Amino acid sequence: MRATDNDGLTTTASTQIAVSEATKLKVWISKPKTGWTVSGQNVSIRVQTAPGASATDHVKIQWKKPGKSDWTDIAEVYPKPSSFFDASWDVTEFSDGQSLDLRAIAYHLDGVTTAVSPIVTVTVEKSDPDVSEGKNAQGELHKKQKLSMDEDNEVVLEGGYSVAIDYGTLPANTHMEVTIKNANPNPAPAGITEAGTFVSIELENVPSFNKPLTITLPYEDANNDGLEDTSGLPETSLKMYAYTPAKGLWEELPANSVNVSA
Repeated sequence: MRATDNDGLTTTASTQIAVSEATKLKVWISKPKTGWTVSGQNVSIRVQTAPGASATDHVKIQWKKPGKSDWTDIAEVYPKPSSFFDASWDVTEFSDGQSLDLRAIAYHLDGVTTAVSPIVTVTVEKSDPDVSEGKNAQGELHKKQKLSMDEDNEVVLEGGYSVAIDYGTLPANTHMEVTIKNANPNPAPAGITEAGTFVSIELENVPSFNKPLTITLPYEDANNDGLEDTSGLPETSLKMYAYTPAKGLWEELPANSVNVSA
């Protein structure tokens, strides 16, 4: 661990931590977080389990109003071979200021064991929420989320899309907007085959970062033949590119990697 004070003085300390794979089924909701305000037709919910998809048959996500006992199903999510379960939630039916409880129930592959997550409580806010998510005029999934410079941030969208921003990356508080595009809005690079989806990522009034962002984009390989479905390219050859409007160019991003087991 490293700690730095306001004068830039730094001290470090270390300790040994023993890590072992969980043997008892556990489940928790990682997004949204308790205390967040939300709005829109497609609010993303991400659920994680331990030991994970290798031991989890499926999860059920539910909501209720605080103080009530009856839970209403949002979705049942069956896993791909990954470490999380995604769903989306339409909160437009609720009035402004309404608080709502969320929970997830994980079902073990043994058909008997279940686990229930801690409750996450969010509030619907239509004017200036922490997270707003829905379809834009072009029918594209669009998310806007507040980011704090004083903590780790992660913007997730249903389907496995995410942008992770470590503490110390942002020079100021800001908003991030992420849009899953219907098609490539810019000419494809010469000699490059398009694969997967195109995603627009925008930050308000932040011209540069103090650290790199971690961007995760999913791709499809429905039959697990090792080839990306839309292009036929080997999944191990996939690269992530970013379009720079000022240059009018697509450029390969550094530190590309492909998780073929996800």
